[in-house]
Amino acid sequence: MRKLVVRYFCVLDDLGVFSQSAASGSSPSDSGASDSGRSGSGPSGSGASVQPHALTQPHAAIRTAPTLSQEETENVRIYKTTNQAVVNIASQTASEDVYLNIVPKEGYGSGIIISPDGYILTNNHVINGASAVRVSLYDGTNYSAQLVGDDPTNDLAVLKITVPQIKS
Repeated sequence: MRKLVVRYFCVLDDLGVFSQSAASGSSPSDSGASDSGRSGSGPSGSGASVQPHALTQPHAAIRTAPTLSQEETENVRIYKTTNQAVVNIASQTASEDVYLNIVPKEGYGSGIIISPDGYILTNNHVINGASAVRVSLYDGTNYSAQLVGDDPTNDLAVLKITVPQIKS
């Protein structure tokens, strides 16, 4: 995974995302006309010209992405086939403030659908003490979830959502 992140940042660096003057290939100390036609007047009056962002330039050189290694290709394949199984979880708990008033609190976390009938694996600390749990799927639909079981020692919990059957 670290190799994939490093390669991603190398590609962005090659495209000039991290430098202000990547569109023209010049360094900030080169004199030249800035975007507004004024020369030698940078944002701080230092004499450096600030060039537009490389990715917003229509004439910026388009480079082909480097070929991915077998491991990186496998990571991309796994992501594309499983990303829709990741869910967002919102839990609501109630606690007392210093004046003994009940104050609702919300916590958020993530989980993964582990079976087609709506079982979800998450961390126990996400839902610990929750009075209500809502699950948001990749398409934005929300469902109420019930706690099936938890293992506080290993920080695991299993939730269940009931998804209506689609009639064909």
